[in-house]
Amino acid sequence: MKWSTLLGNELFCYYPEKHSIEILHESEKIMLHLIDKKYYQEIKKLENVVSNFLSPLHQEEFVPLYISFFITTIDNLLQRLINSDRPIKVLLLSDTSTTHERFWHSVFPDFIKGAVTYEHFETPFIKQDQLTDLTQQYDLIVTNVTMKDLVPACPLIAINAFPTAKDFDRIQQFINQFDPLLSRKELHHELTPSTETR
Repeated sequence: MKWSTLLGNELFCYYPEKHSIEILHESEKIMLHLIDKKYYQEIKKLENVVSNFLSPLHQEEFVPLYISFFITTIDNLLQRLINSDRPIKVLLLSDTSTTHERFWHSVFPDFIKGAVTYEHFETPFIKQDQLTDLTQQYDLIVTNVTMKDLVPACPLIAINAFPTAKDFDRIQQFINQFDPLLSRKELHHELTPSTETR
């Protein structure tokens, strides 16, 4: 506690309007904000667990501290949480070639985090009606093909042939916000209210 007090006193020079505990939490909040951009779903899982634990104790202000503690002390925690999820199925579809789709397949995992399975075609040609049917098997299609008449059953993200940081960011945002249970319920019409009477 003595070292925390000394550290807090040192930091008052930089954050004179904050209380000591807020100053100590500042670095955790910054770290979580940066990690949250790539591991949104996983951070939300941890946040729910920690909040449920701290809520009865009325200690919600310690949530970022606990989350950062878990992330830094438990080996590969975020990757373990990713591996526990049902992967999002993504179809990579390029108008260039199947070689280009394989290139995307090799590059995307380095830039996009989350439970994602990438698939691409081994055949260079696909008909419009085949593609419409295929969209029912995927959660997302990433493409550089212009498909005016396509009515996809899943979201479609158009990217450049050589993806830019903005392209990766749009895909990452989709992955972060993806709700597989909602998609499944919509697909099987489970959201329709029951008409049973008692």
